[in-house]
Amino acid sequence: MHASGPEELVGWLAGFGILAVVVWRAVQAFGTGAPPPDPWDEATAARLEDADLKPVCTRCLCPHEETDWFCPNCGQAASATTNWMPYLYYLSLGDVLRQGTTGDFPPRWVCKAGYRVTSLIAYGGVIGSVYGPISSRHVEVELAALVLVFTLVGIYWRQLANNLQRLRSDHAVRTADADAAVPLGSPN
Repeated sequence: MHASGPEELVGWLAGFGILAVVVWRAVQAFGTGAPPPDPWDEATAARLEDADLKPVCTRCLCPHEETDWFCPNCGQAASATTNWMPYLYYLSLGDVLRQGTTGDFPPRWVCKAGYRVTSLIAYGGVIGSVYGPISSRHVEVELAALVLVFTLVGIYWRQLANNLQRLRSDHAVRTADADAAVPLGSPN
């Protein structure tokens, strides 16, 4: 900061003073706010502090040990660090992709797009790591890798489409069963 005159120096000091007051007020406002209400009653809070309490799988609700990387019942990643481990990451990614072709998920556009993009990245990344960086000397190898990626992605997308068709037909059957269970003359 180079002041060319006393007016500019006073302006800089006033600006820093105003900034300091704003920062001080923000710290006071955030520091003295009322704490959020506790969502648990005393019995639930006591159960959460129990040392024998085990975590549960988010897919099948099966209890597992805290040191398990994957659920022993369904195979979903159970640890918060499983997806960050280099070898286990591929197993977890495979479970996600398998869920798209055989599992039940809400068939919304964002899920469909997510499975398609994830498959492109996963299959392209695996093939890219096998064949290495692109070089102009090995055009045949790169073309073969590209054909392999698109073949694998095409096969995966076909399986995904079959699963989406199954999910739609299951939804139609459940809707028809629910409509049939409503007695005649009752309001829907």
